[in-house]
Amino acid sequence: MEYRIHVNAVHKTNLTATTVLASVPCDRNAKLEKVIISSRTGITHDGTNYSQIAVKNGSNTLAVRLFNASSLAALTPESLAISGDASVSSSTCLNIEYDFSASGLAVDCDLILVFRTERQF
Repeated sequence: MEYRIHVNAVHKTNLTATTVLASVPCDRNAKLEKVIISSRTGITHDGTNYSQIAVKNGSNTLAVRLFNASSLAALTPESLAISGDASVSSSTCLNIEYDFSASGLAVDCDLILVFRTERQF
């Protein structure tokens, strides 16, 4: 069985500190299968002053979108690759984290996290 969780990841100004924008408490054994990201107004990339949005389980990055080389058009969904062990349990809390380079970038993202539950017999 599949389920989806919507998460806002918004910071209206440039931010020069790594910040957790949201947390996703998990309530069952499942696997993160897909992350879909979109921007409300669009994010123009910057090779020096850029940010990234990452979905992390502790220090392990499961999905990431950098804004250093390509822009994200407004209201255009984009799927992010999942890496590493994306399994979660009832004791897992995923972080939606803002990381930065130089002055960073403001972000106005929405994420959909798609999970597949473990089969129960």
